[in-house]
Amino acid sequence: MHEADNCFLHGFHPKKLRFLVLRAALLPSEEGELIAMQSALYLVLHPFNVCTNTSCATISHMTTKRRCRVSYPQEYVTYLVHFHGDRDYFECHEILEEYWKKTSPGDKQSHWVGFIQLAVALYHQRRGNGKGALKTLQKSLNILQCKKTETLNLGLNYSMLMQLLSELHERLLQGKPYEHFILPISDPGLIKECEALCLSKGLAWCSDSLLHDPFLVNKHSLRDRSEVIEERARILSMKNAGR
Repeated sequence: MHEADNCFLHGFHPKKLRFLVLRAALLPSEEGELIAMQSALYLVLHPFNVCTNTSCATISHMTTKRRCRVSYPQEYVTYLVHFHGDRDYFECHEILEEYWKKTSPGDKQSHWVGFIQLAVALYHQRRGNGKGALKTLQKSLNILQCKKTETLNLGLNYSMLMQLLSELHERLLQGKPYEHFILPISDPGLIKECEALCLSKGLAWCSDSLLHDPFLVNKHSLRDRSEVIEERARILSMKNAGR
């Protein structure tokens, strides 16, 4: 029997191994990791039948990289917890806006702005402000549809997100009432992190919105703004003193 028939890559000729290793990086994590591990094993058993540009170290690095846990900004994780835990879209806006101002101030086409606007759109829809929700969601769509890489790097399924946003847009056009929105998180590790943070806050992951909670629905007008007012007064005083 020809050596290639015994290859761990199910019939692929050894000369195609380098291509398969590179292709593994583009596959879903489990399938890609399987090919990478099989390739590494084949290299050990057949070190002289493979292109010298491909090494066990390269494959091992790729496999290890897949196993490494991705780290996300804490503000983003907190955003997800409020988005799915207590459905506090106003808090989602506050948290992510502060992070956006620190990381990419002035960039109104940032993907962070897109997610901020999504939370604002849902806040408007829940309050019955369909016109405001539609206008804000359109802005969110315009940004996020151009941010595939950034969206994927946030552990989200980009294609599914676009589909869900389009469906929400259609619901708003038809004047349909609010329904809770679930972001398509594709990273199991991120989900576990969010669930743990939810638990620590006494929240339930992916719970329904409390539609009859006036503070949640109208938080922009009912929240305690004393700290905000004091901070603005302090900044104004400093500006006046510097004149």
